[in-house]
Amino acid sequence: LNDSKWLCDLAFMVDIIQYLSELNVKLQGPNQLLTSLLSNVKSFEAKLKLWKMQLEKGNTVHFPTLQKQKPASTVEYARECENLFHKFCERFQDLKVKELEFNIFATPFNVEVVNVPENFQHEVIELQSNSELMAKYNNLSLLEFYRLYVDADKFPNLRRHALKIVSLFGTTYCCEQFFSKLSITKNHLRAKLTDDSLENQLRIATSSVPVDITRLTKEKQSQPSH
Repeated sequence: LNDSKWLCDLAFMVDIIQYLSELNVKLQGPNQLLTSLLSNVKSFEAKLKLWKMQLEKGNTVHFPTLQKQKPASTVEYARECENLFHKFCERFQDLKVKELEFNIFATPFNVEVVNVPENFQHEVIELQSNSELMAKYNNLSLLEFYRLYVDADKFPNLRRHALKIVSLFGTTYCCEQFFSKLSITKNHLRAKLTDDSLENQLRIATSSVPVDITRLTKEKQSQPSH
């Protein structure tokens, strides 16, 4: 603890891990679109580039723990940000190749018509020329906009493309959540659960459909004597 260089390294790790933890939280949760997850990743990459340039100049404004240690040099930490940036680029390069496909879905009013595939061009022009649809797009969630206003008759290719993007799983969160609920449901106190009962309980635990208790109770015969 008397080594100032070691303390500076530790302080930098505290700050950068805090940022990584915040990104990790943003990438969790149910019903997240792949395009939203990728936006969070791209935002973090932009921050890494900013931090690299600032640390090269000795600016530690975004690293409060490191700033308190008053490091003599921050060039080494700038290199660490650069290395982390390259790791992110390498990890997500397969998604960035499909960035235009994601933009057609997520920002259809902002894409350049000449850049999109030919089978989308006429539909994108129709969409971008409709000021009413643009207002709906700005005031609704992305899924609601596609569900209500991008119909299969007028925009068949855009509709089909949207269904394709929405069906992509961006994370394993749902699987991890399922196994967590499995371990809670089938524990040593309930080891005698049959497979059928376990399957039914897990279906209820993982379903987003609300239970209609009123209808279920009406279907049962009451026992007033009890």
